[in-house]
Amino acid sequence: MNHITQHRPAFFTGFDNEEVDFNTTEELLAIPFVKSFSTDRRFHRYSVSVSPHGNTIHLMCELDDGYEWWCVGRLLNMEGITLPHWEEKYKEEKKIWTMKP
Repeated sequence: MNHITQHRPAFFTGFDNEEVDFNTTEELLAIPFVKSFSTDRRFHRYSVSVSPHGNTIHLMCELDDGYEWWCVGRLLNMEGITLPHWEEKYKEEKKIWTMKP
């Protein structure tokens, strides 16, 4: 069995973070607070971010082809999860040069 604790940024106050047990990726993605992220029209996919030492695992929501991302919650372990590994992506800035006469 696995467990997720909902993540909210520190500036959100007056709310209790949900905690839910699940067994499979399908069950995880059906949890209402998790599923709500996929309703954004820019939704790309869910993925997992694992800290270098493997002691912290976060469920991530990727938007805009992965160029925007949000932490959905903290996972207890990788048991039952079949999601891609999250990697940060950045769009390269396009510089436009103009010549002055």
